[in-house]
Amino acid sequence: MDAAILPLALLLVTAAAAVGFFAFSRRNVAAEDRIEEASAMMSVPDAAAAAYEVARAQGMTIAWVAENAKDAAGPAAWFAQSIVGVVPAYRKSGSSFVRSKNVVSGVQSLYIRKRDFQTYVDWARAMQ
Repeated sequence: MDAAILPLALLLVTAAAAVGFFAFSRRNVAAEDRIEEASAMMSVPDAAAAAYEVARAQGMTIAWVAENAKDAAGPAAWFAQSIVGVVPAYRKSGSSFVRSKNVVSGVQSLYIRKRDFQTYVDWARAMQ
């Protein structure tokens, strides 16, 4: 009789582990929607200006594209729109940052994670 219960017990333990893993992974995704630490963030305008300088200094094609986009606000504004299309953007909400669903308008008030800045620069370099 104990031998008959073993496969059922193994199945239940496996199912419980799968449910626990799923719950843990969902919790981590939700944690990325809200960031509490301001030092981990940088404003999109600052990120755009820095990305433009890096691209220009390294002779990246994307700098030329931004300069010739004829954006009235200049190449940094083009980079700001590009950044929010590539990496997640956040809005300040009280003392934390909440992932923004609407990044089309108002990029001036958005933030990105500092670690995503390097991701964006790497992406820009790969676009060559």
